[in-house]
Amino acid sequence: MLRKMFLLVVLVFFTLLSIPAGAKDAEKADFIDNRLSLEDQIKMENVMKNLAKEDRENVLFIDLDGSILANRLELIEEFKKRNSDLLGKDGKLIRWFTTQTDTPEKEISSATTGEISMDDADAPAVITSAPSWGWNHPANELPNIKSGPYRRISSTTGFSCLTAQIYLPDKYSGEAFVNTDNAKGDTLHIYSGANTSAGKVDAGLLLNYTSETWGMFINPNPDDNPNVGWAQPKDLGNFKMGTTVDFKYYTPCDNQFALAVSGVDKYGNPSNHTAVVNVPESYEFRSDGVGMQVKRVTSIAQTFDHQDLTTGSFLRNAKWANVKIGTSLGSVVLMTNNTTSSADSGGFKGENVLVNYTDPANEKVWIKCGVIPYSDYGDVNGDCQVSPVDSTYVLLYESGQTPLEDWQKLLGDVNGDSEITSADATLIMQYWAGTIDVFPVQTSSKQGMGDPKQTTVFGSIVAGQVTGKAGDLVQLPITGENISGLAGGMFKLVYDPSIAIPQSVEFGPLLEGFLTAANLDHCAEGNIILVFASGTGISGTGELARITFELVAEGETDLALTEVRVNGVEGYDTTISGENGKIITEPK
Repeated sequence: MLRKMFLLVVLVFFTLLSIPAGAKDAEKADFIDNRLSLEDQIKMENVMKNLAKEDRENVLFIDLDGSILANRLELIEEFKKRNSDLLGKDGKLIRWFTTQTDTPEKEISSATTGEISMDDADAPAVITSAPSWGWNHPANELPNIKSGPYRRISSTTGFSCLTAQIYLPDKYSGEAFVNTDNAKGDTLHIYSGANTSAGKVDAGLLLNYTSETWGMFINPNPDDNPNVGWAQPKDLGNFKMGTTVDFKYYTPCDNQFALAVSGVDKYGNPSNHTAVVNVPESYEFRSDGVGMQVKRVTSIAQTFDHQDLTTGSFLRNAKWANVKIGTSLGSVVLMTNNTTSSADSGGFKGENVLVNYTDPANEKVWIKCGVIPYSDYGDVNGDCQVSPVDSTYVLLYESGQTPLEDWQKLLGDVNGDSEITSADATLIMQYWAGTIDVFPVQTSSKQGMGDPKQTTVFGSIVAGQVTGKAGDLVQLPITGENISGLAGGMFKLVYDPSIAIPQSVEFGPLLEGFLTAANLDHCAEGNIILVFASGTGISGTGELARITFELVAEGETDLALTEVRVNGVEGYDTTISGENGKIITEPK
């Protein structure tokens, strides 16, 4: 009897060992799958003990020989599925640190992540002041490495850790475009990594353009000559376009680095992934940061030695925020000029990179295989063409109905006066119609179609006078008197909302063919805004608009025309006189 009970206990014990972990256990941050061999479980425990607690949920580990482990068996299976072309017959990464002889089933791309090793210069960076809207080309031209344009900010030596919040541009918002019809291998990257005099790595995120996610990737040796064909594992974790992720690159222990990213996946579910990679001792990677620099890079990688800066691929609005560096996650502080290496920071090629630089810890990057911003002026909605839609965006912005991002303001300011007005909408219409082939802002004098001082619009705008009884709907005409050369404009009409409230706006025959917009969002506060623009000028006397008011109480209110601004075909703002009107509500 005792023997039978002993056998039963042993059987139950080994049965429990063979059962996969339950869902509850699998949710634990320190979870290690018991389906792994005991040796692999111990190895993962040693890897994970050096990670931050919040980085232990989904951990993938790559050893020097290219072997793959993870704390969850599903992560290993997913990795092998997504990176099958990088694996040898033994299931290990080929062309890794100690496996440079195996051959994959298909050729590894020779595209690099778009930057090279850095000099040892540690001079603190000197940052120039920002222009209108905060965008400028980098002052420091970095080397041409024949694999695409890039923007890089590097630390001085002594750092092994970088953290940041990164905004991942969305291709459906006009923030990312990849020309898939060319053979240059264009790939959009946002990443970090570390460099020493003996070795370097890249680790971060790249845009999977067709599957529409940003995926984690590792480049173990971004060599000056990438034709060595190192494997570059990707899709170690995937994140939704148009969202912000928490990003960490750090050195948990000597001869190792970790990439941890936290955000949401394509479907809005929480996504937290960590990749840990062992590197050779010869790299001299130390957790105390001695001899190390960390970096942040935004790039369009192309196949090495097949660089083409005219493909049109671009990445807009890539935002690095609260960038901190240190020697451990607990020691990080915001980057400053004193911890930024000027010699190793800048961009290539200057005309292909724009930066909205706030300080060493915060910036937005716009990078393109093409000259920017000049070829993109007028493309306010970011659809890679200039059309009346862009003029509409300008009018909606001027009327206060639609906000614009900084890059949209930059592209919309086509006359170069640091304002976004109907004058810009007029010039965009002219460019679309082919009556001009260059915007004023693109010329050295910023006076493409004419001198702002010689802008000629004559006449006046007159608000009418109407009378009615409380509860009536009345129509108030706004007319243009003896107008000459009018191609666009705006005005605000201010009144007492306790007497009358506007219900609708109908633009008049004098503005036939114009793009128009009216903002009634603040009518209860006593004002409405009307804007209009065309690519050609008009002359004459006639109705600009007809506004329907509801009379709500006995009394009278002035109708004050304020902020009257007009423009001619030259594309610059000027003023003409405005004559106020009145509404009188009589007793019933």
